[in-house]
Amino acid sequence: MGNKLFLMMLKLMNIILLLLMMTMSDIFKSWLVFEIASLILIGILSLSSSDFYGGLIYFVISSYCMVYMFWVILLGFTFSEYEGIMKMMAIFVFFLKLGVFPFHYWMVSVVQQLSWSNFYFLSTVMKLLYMIFFLKLGMYSDYIYFFFLMNLLGMMILMKSYFNSIKVYMYCTGSGHVSLMMGLGVMNLNYMLYYCMMYFTVLFLVIFMFKLYNLSYFSEMYFLNLSNFSRFMFILVMLIYTMMPPFMSLMLKWFFMEKLINNYTVEVGSLLWLFSISIFMILGIWNYLSFLILIFFGYNDIFKLGFTKLPVFSILFLVLMLFWVMSVWMINVI
Repeated sequence: MGNKLFLMMLKLMNIILLLLMMTMSDIFKSWLVFEIASLILIGILSLSSSDFYGGLIYFVISSYCMVYMFWVILLGFTFSEYEGIMKMMAIFVFFLKLGVFPFHYWMVSVVQQLSWSNFYFLSTVMKLLYMIFFLKLGMYSDYIYFFFLMNLLGMMILMKSYFNSIKVYMYCTGSGHVSLMMGLGVMNLNYMLYYCMMYFTVLFLVIFMFKLYNLSYFSEMYFLNLSNFSRFMFILVMLIYTMMPPFMSLMLKWFFMEKLINNYTVEVGSLLWLFSISIFMILGIWNYLSFLILIFFGYNDIFKLGFTKLPVFSILFLVLMLFWVMSVWMINVI
């Protein structure tokens, strides 16, 4: 009981540090808060018996990134002629710290060891803290959207490599959302915060369901003995997480696309972005629904319930929405 209370206090400290960073304007103070929060996270993982190995890996990566980021900040503000190189180095450290493509292998090892509560904390509070610090640093280059796009494509490949692990699969979809959130953050920090609040709420519902039934692998769903109501709620939460129409979570996708199109800084690459985002979303929807359909219904019941019409309808809806958004974009450009 005492250990759990201490872990809760450490997590509360990191939330306070996050709020403190949002009010800071000094880069070095923000960096100090950033590193303190990382050290606290290492303590949280180390005190959790099942997460000790993950904490050890996170300590090694964080130590390397801490030294690297210190020199990036120091040299970036001292030698203006190396600004371009410093920006690329900052992006490198940011991607390594978050464990996004192509630096995702260490994070895959970590998330598989995490408990669901620590997984949610890492996926919400810590990610938001990292993203805000990077935006405050302001050292993102004109090619930042290209890196976000590469992360989306990389996560598509990784989703197929770890198809059965729920935590790794959710890490992949979460990393895809990092690209979307950072894309919004570069435009306007408030846009990113709105997106984060909605996404973190939906993520909480999904993780609560997985923790409630003690699930770590999709194949374990086959052995669940659920009542009709529990089965309905489980499917409903998963459909909300996939952000399918007509659920309100679809507004997250729409919000990003609308802001992307209306922002002049990414006007040239909007079509490529929209295409990649749509493919990523459709792939995620298809994979999640594949598990739900086969595990909860079986082949014979699928056609009786007409459930196969739902993903087809949603995918068609997303494609039509994409073409509609592209048409609006073309009209605004012309």
